[in-house]
Amino acid sequence: MQRAMHVSSLVMLIGTIACGSVSATHDAGTESDGQGQPTDGAGPVCDFAAVGSACVFPPHVPTSAMATCFTGSALPALKPAVGATVVFQKTGSTYELACTPDCGSAATKISAQEAVFQTGGPLIEVFCLSSISIPAGVAVTAAPTFDRAIAALASGTITVGGTIDVSATTPSAGDIAGGSGGPGGYPGGGRVAPFNGGGPCGGTIGAAVTGTGGGAGGGGHGGVGGNGGISSPAAAGGVGGCTASYGPLEGGSGGGGGAVGTVIAVGGTNFPEGFTGAGGGGALALIARGALTVSGSITANGAAGPVTADNASFKYDALGGTGGGAGGTIVLAGLSVDVSGTLRAEGGKGSVAWGAGGAGAQGATANGSSGANAPAVNNGGAGGGGGGGYVRIFAASGTATCATIASPRGGCENNPLRTTAATP
Repeated sequence: MQRAMHVSSLVMLIGTIACGSVSATHDAGTESDGQGQPTDGAGPVCDFAAVGSACVFPPHVPTSAMATCFTGSALPALKPAVGATVVFQKTGSTYELACTPDCGSAATKISAQEAVFQTGGPLIEVFCLSSISIPAGVAVTAAPTFDRAIAALASGTITVGGTIDVSATTPSAGDIAGGSGGPGGYPGGGRVAPFNGGGPCGGTIGAAVTGTGGGAGGGGHGGVGGNGGISSPAAAGGVGGCTASYGPLEGGSGGGGGAVGTVIAVGGTNFPEGFTGAGGGGALALIARGALTVSGSITANGAAGPVTADNASFKYDALGGTGGGAGGTIVLAGLSVDVSGTLRAEGGKGSVAWGAGGAGAQGATANGSSGANAPAVNNGGAGGGGGGGYVRIFAASGTATCATIASPRGGCENNPLRTTAATP
């Protein structure tokens, strides 16, 4: 049986980024076993790690959950071979890692140890591991049905040389429900209610007039979503989502669904609205008691709106475009953290209607790009782009410096590991 606890964490806001050469070092005041625990008897024995004479803690995970991970039976290692595939998936009610051909030993699946409740956010599935090593040539992804945030805790080191992707999946033009978010992310608006994007900062559906509709707003998270474009005849576009206050470990909010001024018949079913909005990127925390190194890539992007085209029976360009999903959240915490790879939590592009869709944010923006106004009669407005997400780096001491930033509006920010534990 899984135990459930309440936890919330207050972290400062940053936007979507691509980080390069991020590093911080552990300033050990006593001899350490490499996992933050003293070996000379001079320092404290801590729930997570010791730095000098003080205990330090990661965000989001309470000490009770760490005790579950770091005491008791031997923990499995996640160490897939080059060429392997690893998927966060949900099988029945079980949240697990599934590895093909295996996870680095005889095991092909590793189940989450427990679920942690958060105030105002999704559940966190906690994976307890001895170490994590994702070599170049290994891709870790998440199935659309994995709907909870992820915290992977290692009692030793974490190394990511391959790719980890917890982005939302782009919806198809024929989908009815809103596009799924990544793990812990929120869905887009649907062709049936709810039409607005999910989450605390979902984009709203555009207005409708006879024969056409305005574009939907993009989802917000670390930055606001773009506003939807105006249609012609004039129907107002939807409003882009807000900037979410960073507290729980959660993904981005979804973009709004597309508006249309007439009922659309598809496959014998009448739908009052157009296409589905895109979901927000997922939420992933990697937490190591030892060193954490990323030379590959970690991605938690919001999805783009569905691709549309004209055909004889369904005038797509008369519909309002759908909003892009907001970028998600990436959290890295360890005694030392070094990132020479890329970290991305970007917003998704709004879908094309008659005008071009709004671009997804690639940084913390005052306003994501809006969908273009439709230029001709009976053509729909395009969807707004999704806002940027969050990236947070926590190290025991020192300052992590972002030497290069691929996103023009983003920026890396690091924090020390905390001196107080997350509160259940």
